[in-house]
Amino acid sequence: MNHEQDFLACGVTLLLIVIKLFSKQIVGILLFISMNLIGIYLLFMKLIEKQEFSYLVGKETSTDQRMLIYETALNVAKDSHFLGVGIGVVPNYIFQALYGTVNIPIQMQQTMSAHNFWLATLADVGILGLCCVLFFFSWLFFFAVKLFVSKKGLLAGVPLCILMAFIAISIGSSSIFEMRVVWLGIGIALAIIHLNLRGKEEEYEEKIY
Repeated sequence: MNHEQDFLACGVTLLLIVIKLFSKQIVGILLFISMNLIGIYLLFMKLIEKQEFSYLVGKETSTDQRMLIYETALNVAKDSHFLGVGIGVVPNYIFQALYGTVNIPIQMQQTMSAHNFWLATLADVGILGLCCVLFFFSWLFFFAVKLFVSKKGLLAGVPLCILMAFIAISIGSSSIFEMRVVWLGIGIALAIIHLNLRGKEEEYEEKIY
């Protein structure tokens, strides 16, 4: 994940924590200052034409290659009539689109990730599989927001912060399938939400009996 996405993900996380702990007036001031700092940072990167800014919009980086990867993954999904080609097959298609099949060194790892979790899922398991994944994350996001709004304390904001970071990583990192820390984070978010729901069920049962 590039520097801009790291910066924005951390900013969103800190902002959610501040909203939970402080008043609306302070949040408004901090939001105004943060937006100005982000604008100044991006403008500064643009003026000095450093590589950090070129990661976002530059043509000299891997932007064109990433677009080709996205196009290839989408074409794979279309060719399978959005039914999917099977988990783990898409990297082979992408590698062939980038490097071809001729004069490839034997020792070279002949796979290339889709650089986008959602496109990779669509090409792997089709539209039905993607809908199941979206349903799971939508459910998780809904209860994460509900927990953040209804409860107090830093722990209540952890699931939402993890999901916000996951969204940034899922479209920024080359591949999150092998990043165990990402899935451990999702597991932690799911565990916190589950414990909160379980606690509400126990409270409801105590009221009934």
